[in-house]
Formats: sequence, C-alpha cells, structure tokens
Amino acid sequence: MSASVPAVSSPGSPRTLADLPAGLRWLIRLLSAAAVAASLVYLALFARRNAAALPPLAWSGAAVATAGALLLYLATLVNAAFAWNLLLRSLGEPSRAGWAVPVHLLSQVGKYLPGNVGHYVGRVALAARAGLRAPSVVLTLAMEAVGSLSVGAVLAAATWTPPAGPFAHRGLLAAAILLALAATSTLAWHVGRRAAAAEPSQPLSARRRTLLWLAALALYALGFVFQGTAAMLVAHSLFGVAWTSFPALAGLYTAAWAAGFLVPGAPAGLGVREAVLVSGLGPLSGPGVALALPLVMRLVTTVGDGLGFALGAALRRERKGGGA
Repeated sequence: MSASVPAVSSPGSPRTLADLPAGLRWLIRLLSAAAVAASLVYLALFARRNAAALPPLAWSGAAVATAGALLLYLATLVNAAFAWNLLLRSLGEPSRAGWAVPVHLLSQVGKYLPGNVGHYVGRVALAARAGLRAPSVVLTLAMEAVGSLSVGAVLAAATWTPPAGPFAHRGLLAAAILLALAATSTLAWHVGRRAAAAEPSQPLSARRRTLLWLAALALYALGFVFQGTAAMLVAHSLFGVAWTSFPALAGLYTAAWAAGFLVPGAPAGLGVREAVLVSGLGPLSGPGVALALPLVMRLVTTVGDGLGFALGAALRRERKGGGA
C-alpha cells in the first residue's frame, strides 16, 4: 500500500500526484526520499551497533513457523480482497468475490515497482476491462486507504504502549480514535453524496452502503490481527519471544505498516516499516530480535506476495478471464 492513492474529487481539483503544482510535487518527493534515506541510515547504524546481539535461530521450528506466517500473510491478502469487493458493491458495482480476489492478488506485486502505485494502477485497469466504472474503482482505493489507516491507528494505539509511558499511551489512543472517527465520517459523507448523485449499476440504500462499509472495516481489523499473529509466530518460534508480548507486537507491527503506507514512493514501505519495527522492538524484546525479526518478516511478506500472484493467476485461469 501507499499513500499515493488517486483521489476522486470535484472537477478541477487535483486527482493524482501528477496534477499537483510542480513545487508541491517536488516537496513531497523530497520529503519522501528524505524519510526513506533516514530510515535506511538508521537501520544501517542500528545493525552496525547490534550485529553481535543477533539471537541464534531455533532451526527446529523455523520451517513450521515460516510456513504458518506465509499462510497468515496470504490470508491477509485474500481478506483485503474480500474487503475491496465489499467496497465495490457499496458503490453499486457488480463485483463478485470470485473476480475481486484474483485481481487483488495479481495486482499486489505492483507495489514493488518505483512509485509504489503499480498495484493500484493494475486494479483500476483490470476493473475497467471487466466493465466496472473507473471513478467508482478509484473511489474504493481512497476508501480502502482511509478505512485501513483508521482501523490500524485505533488498533495500534489500543495495543502498543509507547516507551514514554501510560500517559502518552492514553493520549495516543484518544488522538487515534478521534482522527479515525473524523476520517471515516468524512469519507462516509463524501461517498454517500457521490453515490446519491451517480447512477450505479445496482442502486443501494444508504443503510446497505453503511453495512457494507462497516463490514469492510471489520475485515481490515481482521487483516491486522493476521499480520500481528504472523509476526508473533515467527518471533516466538525462531527467537523465543513470549506469547504474552502478542498485543504489543501486533500493535507495533500495525504502526509500522501505517508508517510505510504514509511515505509515498517507498516500494512496499521498504526501509520505513523496518525502521519503526526496529525502534519499537528494542525496548520490547532487545536489540537482537529488533534487528532480526523485521528482516525475516520482510522475507515472509515478499515471498507471500509472490505466492499470492501465483494463486491469483491460477484462480484467474480457472475463471477463464470471466468478468465481474
């Protein structure tokens, strides 16, 4: 995911990064490049200082733990595809899970391309070939971004206690909930207004749209639980981290995902996500695990995206290119 999601807006307003003023585009790219560079420098310095603290791997459980983490990551991808299908249906598009799942799985590898928007471009293109309206598809990408970030912010704040202590934790939780409520309420109003003015293929009542939106939010929460469980499985089986650390680790992993998402241009959050994990894992499980776990999880997610692409291709062949 990336924050560079094309936004559906009123005529004449910016729709993509390319439509913004040249000076603002330059500033966004400069800040993004600086964030990625700072993250990589931080990781390099941390690795140099703590390389000797790397824990030995528990090879006896490595295969099972890695396979379990891969399955959980694949479940996360499929779960996100079901959520996207619900968003499309909430806008009256004739989408079906049997179509949305392979399209979502196939497009995920695009996030590794420069710019980190290839997966979104792929989804829009494949949806257009299936006869779905491009404005609705683009709007679902904005809904997905706001919805997943809002849910992630609440879950991270509710489960991860920052090193500053309980007071900072409560303040972070309150801020995350307020921001999430504001973002989701604003998006729900915007979507409802646009849906009422459009002519969807399958008109839906406001109540039906709301239920589909809430169901998608619930799936995003489930996806974060899958990711946190995958990270905890690896941490416990390979590095001996106690399962009692699960809430904190799941919250930290969610926060790291959000940080990688919010930096446009970082392919699949590369560098930024690991920097957040390293800084948060140090107080939680020590510098050795803080250095090793992000590397193993990056390998798991990269291989998982490749397996997801293969699964998506197989499902698409089975459907023989059928439409939505």
